[in-house]
Amino acid sequence: SLSTGWFPLQGKSRKFTHLSYNPTLHYHSSAILASALDTVTQIYRQKDKRIRFSDVISGLVDGQRHLAAISTTLPLDVSGDKRAETDMFSKLTPLLPASTYSADSACLYRSYPMLMTMRGIHKASLFKRRSEMYSGCSTPEEYLEACIRQQNSGSNPRAAAVLKPLLTKKPFPDLFGPVVSVDGNLLGVDRPRGSRVEMAPLLTSWSTGPAAGASVRDLAEKAGKLKLSKLPRLVDTGTEEDDWTETVEKISNMADNYLEEDD
Repeated sequence: SLSTGWFPLQGKSRKFTHLSYNPTLHYHSSAILASALDTVTQIYRQKDKRIRFSDVISGLVDGQRHLAAISTTLPLDVSGDKRAETDMFSKLTPLLPASTYSADSACLYRSYPMLMTMRGIHKASLFKRRSEMYSGCSTPEEYLEACIRQQNSGSNPRAAAVLKPLLTKKPFPDLFGPVVSVDGNLLGVDRPRGSRVEMAPLLTSWSTGPAAGASVRDLAEKAGKLKLSKLPRLVDTGTEEDDWTETVEKISNMADNYLEEDD
């Protein structure tokens, strides 16, 4: 599901600028979710095995923050000069329910680790086009991480890049808008009629930052408002009022782990 809330409501689904998908079709929503998951896990699925799954998890789980949020941009637009230095790393679409937070509230959250994965983009090309402001960066990774940090306050980022783009031939659903070219770029003109997008670059983030914190907080608030007596099917499973209250309290305490501690 790509619902914006923990309790799905019709018409309340994530919007993507260059995707036209039907949120009621699992065929569509699962393709978007699978694309993000396939990309965000690329770092520990490379043949050289330099990064292990356990390394990624230990890097993301900072303290008691055990829920991480995934966001994505599909397709990723890198057209224009110095694109990485504008808002490319801050305008991703969150996939976790209720993970949207305001810029004003971001200061309430603790600093957090973030894994940003780019796919189908030459990182060296972005590095060569960097501005004077980033002239001190000696590698593409250092440059990308500096851009991510600048656009995501409080983040401690790790940048990863995979050259191979996402393949979107059949059976991948035809979700892309008309201005997305056959190779997944945004050229400002419609692609030829009858053609379909065969590959696409994309960007994902995976972090235990404000998005994850906002989502856990919302889950605790929504669950706390439920009246167990009005949910007979849940009662029939053997769930008792005290158990439900205790669980909601645990979720609320989990949400507190994402906030900045008072001095």
